[in-house]
Amino acid sequence: MQRLLCTLRKQDAGSVLVEFALSLTVVLMLTFGMIDLCRAVYTATVVQAAAQIGARAGIISIGAAVPAAQNRLLALDPNSAVITATLVNNEQVEVNITYQFQLITPYLAQLVNGGSIQLTSSASSLMY
Repeated sequence: MQRLLCTLRKQDAGSVLVEFALSLTVVLMLTFGMIDLCRAVYTATVVQAAAQIGARAGIISIGAAVPAAQNRLLALDPNSAVITATLVNNEQVEVNITYQFQLITPYLAQLVNGGSIQLTSSASSLMY
């Protein structure tokens, strides 16, 4: 009987390794996917805050809107952002920011357009 149990245990050793490898792959993909999701939410929040700061600075001077928004893009690549500030009807400042977010997870990057997601945010303020 013990001989039969030892034989069965030896046969299971390979299948345990295969199951571990498959489950580890899934767990790591979920983990890095969550990291990319958290990075995307952080980036969207920073881009929105930069648009709001730019709109507030644009109330004082329309020329100050873009530099104020650029300075607010904390920990982001400012070269990946396109910032525009416009004056609407001489009473409202509108700031638009478009940012190219790069995914770091290789398999997710293949699913999305070349691993880049376009995040767009806008904010406006009235001039009094």
